[in-house]
Amino acid sequence: MTGYGFAEEKVADGRISVEMKSVNHRFLDVHIHLPVALSSREEEARTMVNEKVQRGKVDITVTLTGSPSSLGVEKRLHIDWHLLRQYVQAAEQMQAFGAFDGQLSLNDFLFNEQIVSIQEETGEAPAVHQAFLKAMQNACDRLMEMRSKEGRLLSRELENYLQHISECLGTLEARVPEMQSRYRQKLEEKMTAMVETVDEERLLTEVAVFADKSDISEELARMHAHVKQCRETLDEPGAIGRKLDFITQEMNREVNTIGSKGNDQSLSKVVVEMKSILEKVKEQVQNIE
Repeated sequence: MTGYGFAEEKVADGRISVEMKSVNHRFLDVHIHLPVALSSREEEARTMVNEKVQRGKVDITVTLTGSPSSLGVEKRLHIDWHLLRQYVQAAEQMQAFGAFDGQLSLNDFLFNEQIVSIQEETGEAPAVHQAFLKAMQNACDRLMEMRSKEGRLLSRELENYLQHISECLGTLEARVPEMQSRYRQKLEEKMTAMVETVDEERLLTEVAVFADKSDISEELARMHAHVKQCRETLDEPGAIGRKLDFITQEMNREVNTIGSKGNDQSLSKVVVEMKSILEKVKEQVQNIE
């Protein structure tokens, strides 16, 4: 399910901003981008999201603005003295050959990133961590609010699809007797064309065999049960996407069986329509948590 949440908290002379975005995904996939000052809090942030979201790809970006010291970040100059000595020794050896007459300057080393670097060190800043957790919580709540709104819209759309499927099932139930009657009529016409007198007993036997092979009453009953189960699941709290996915697969299996048994053009049209609806249901179920 898609969603967006943003929250911001003041801390010292700076701010902490948390932005969350979620898109559809079959499983839960969380990506968190944290500044150095909060790198130790990644697992805590991940747990917070895992407790609320069960399905979807969630991308979280946390931004710190303000003076580094007030946010628990200290920048320190780091010099690789061992590497510096090697540079100086090598320069002296090169100069000894007489091939170089230039003098080394301080800038030659200060702007050498391999020798001189600036490193950030994170200190304990309880106020920063508290503000971060509060911003995370607020952003997560807003994300879930938007996802819930989308979920309600998807639920209404699925209900319309289920209603359409129920109507198709009613059409099939009404057409089964007509299909058997048409089969008896065609069979009787064929037998009359071959012989002058129709063997009534043989005709009844053939019709009974056809009725048995084309009986879809069990499949229709199971389809009604699946539709009912879908509606009940939509009213359940919590994550229901995977359960709906399983029910949809079962419904598709029953429709395929109906299509293979119902050897009749009028039934085939209804089966094709139901398959089309189920494809839409399956597509939307993937978006539901």
